[in-house]
Amino acid sequence: MSNMLIRAITGVVFLAVMIGSMLLGGYLFLGVFSLVVFFSLKEYFKLVRNFSQPLELPAIALYLVGSISVQFLSEALFFPFLLAISIPLMVIELFRKNEQQVMHAITVTFPLVWIVLPMALLIHLGFHPVENIEPWKILLPYFILLWVNDTFAYLSGKFLGKHQLAPHISVGKTIEGTLGGIIFTLIAAYLIFQWIEVFALWKWLVAAAIIAPLGVASDLFESIFKRKAGVKDSGNLLPGHGGLLDRFDSVFFTAPIYYLIINW
Repeated sequence: MSNMLIRAITGVVFLAVMIGSMLLGGYLFLGVFSLVVFFSLKEYFKLVRNFSQPLELPAIALYLVGSISVQFLSEALFFPFLLAISIPLMVIELFRKNEQQVMHAITVTFPLVWIVLPMALLIHLGFHPVENIEPWKILLPYFILLWVNDTFAYLSGKFLGKHQLAPHISVGKTIEGTLGGIIFTLIAAYLIFQWIEVFALWKWLVAAAIIAPLGVASDLFESIFKRKAGVKDSGNLLPGHGGLLDRFDSVFFTAPIYYLIINW
């Protein structure tokens, strides 16, 4: 089976699972997004092993429980709750007999901000509708914007790209590709407004204008970890696509911004 066919099959299955979980909602949605948190954390700790060895299993367990628990908490409580569960990990790392206690403490706490909080925000949206809007009408458009940006940034870069965006981090990203992704994401935002009409057009356009470039920045940020680890992909869970960290890296920078915009 060719790599292109494997990639296509994986992509279709991935989209079906993601879209299905958002449309059906409830505990199916929670289960799928909890698995994303779990495997993203596993891949993160694998990437950082070459320069830090924090308490991996306790961190994954606590952060996973924290992500799942946000469905039961109010908006005012879930961030303090997530912060609270990270404090014991940081304290334990600081008192471990190791010359790199501070590095371990930073490494074990960082995924709380980078991975857990953004995913917890999306899980929270799945159980606490904004303005009584069905959760899928908020979650699915967000991912459509991300997917459109990724797809058309790649295609624009492939056919029009001449100027590298950040060659010291990733040779594949181009300025033309980034601009192409932004333009098509703005078009997608307008079409989403016509389709759903749950928010004013300006909100969708602002979301698209911020999400598109920030998604690229988030992708580049993950590339730094992969470059330091000397790997092309964060994992191999998705044949032809790499790991879940590769597929959700744009979520980690953009989800908090999207959350703020739709609550504006």
